[in-house]
Amino acid sequence: MSNIFKMNVRLRYVFIIGILARLLLLTIMHYQNSDGFLLFDSYRYLTLSNNISAGHGFSLSLVEPYMPDHTRVPLYPLLISGALRNEFVVIFFQAILSLLTALIVYNLILKMSSNDYRFAKIGASIYLIDIPSILIGNTIMTEALFTFLLLVNVYVFWLVIKNSCTQNFMMLGILSSLCILCKPIAMFLPIIMLLCLLYLKKNAIKSVLMVLMSILTLMPWLIRNYNAFGSVFISTIGSTNLLYYRAAEIASDVTEKPIETIQAEYWDELVKKFRVEYYYKPDKISQYQIEKAFNIFVSHPYLLAKNTVYYFLKFFFVPDRGLSSKIMAIDRNHWILKLSMGYQLFIQLLLILGCFLLAIKCFSNNNLQERLFISFVITVIIYFALLSSGAEVSSRFRVPVQPLIIILFVISAKQMSSKDSNILFI
Repeated sequence: MSNIFKMNVRLRYVFIIGILARLLLLTIMHYQNSDGFLLFDSYRYLTLSNNISAGHGFSLSLVEPYMPDHTRVPLYPLLISGALRNEFVVIFFQAILSLLTALIVYNLILKMSSNDYRFAKIGASIYLIDIPSILIGNTIMTEALFTFLLLVNVYVFWLVIKNSCTQNFMMLGILSSLCILCKPIAMFLPIIMLLCLLYLKKNAIKSVLMVLMSILTLMPWLIRNYNAFGSVFISTIGSTNLLYYRAAEIASDVTEKPIETIQAEYWDELVKKFRVEYYYKPDKISQYQIEKAFNIFVSHPYLLAKNTVYYFLKFFFVPDRGLSSKIMAIDRNHWILKLSMGYQLFIQLLLILGCFLLAIKCFSNNNLQERLFISFVITVIIYFALLSSGAEVSSRFRVPVQPLIIILFVISAKQMSSKDSNILFI
């Protein structure tokens, strides 16, 4: 891990471009829309961080009594409640994280391409000028931090495959749990890694140690939830999204009502059924939401499959428009946004094509380590795409896995330009 943050002189122009792109957007936001960095769940994260700083605990309440929250996870609110309380300091910190993410992209491609600096610079450059990544990195949202943690996790997984030292296994367990504590969508990431390591026949005891380190990292948050609510869980946001987006969209198609109306009806039903238990018994709420959602899925499997495929593809290819419009306070039909959308769609098509070609070539490769690592990265991308494939999907959901897509594309391009197809682990 010690070499990952070493700056190579070849990177100077790449990082200058990345810094300038982010400073340009920050300047536009300052003059066009000073509140442009507050989007989606930003207000909730700020409320949580303010309550933590004021000693009111992990709560979304604005006034007393400050009820404990069970929908969010603590890492990002804790971070911005400490040394990063100023919004612009948070944005600057996230810009640094984006540059560090690009540096990991650079180093990982370098190690996977026989030290080909040209392809490593291409990969880092593509990431640094990725428009959705730049935009979401300039908002009070978890994506920049989560993208960084996820990519470090993948990097350490690569180290584990190469070198089965105990330290790497322990670090992998800690990092996977930090990903979960940043975004609960990563809940099954440790299981994916464990299955891959067992398939590779890595040291079983060290794999168990990885799981134990993951559990120990999660333990303080699990204990907090048990003390606050009487049950052990990570977050209830998954069941909420399952009912109010995926299931609600199917119900909207069936009843021909707007999805907002369906969501309001579901909320009214929940309030009437549980009343104050929403705050005290989140496990019951979560169970109710999951059961109701699955009843809808079972009743309408065709609509579930159709919507899943549609939003799965949308996850990979939808360009950004609404986010740019809101952040920079310009019309959605502005020529700049149309040009930006065309550029994003073209680049994304190339990236996904490269990943597809690499996947095909991977499964015909006799190198078990190479095949497993690429399979792991592809599995992680598909995992996040499937779990994010709901009615609310947008380009920001793709941001955490975009570095992985770029890495696979660059390795695919390297393999197509090289006579030696086995370029990993050299």
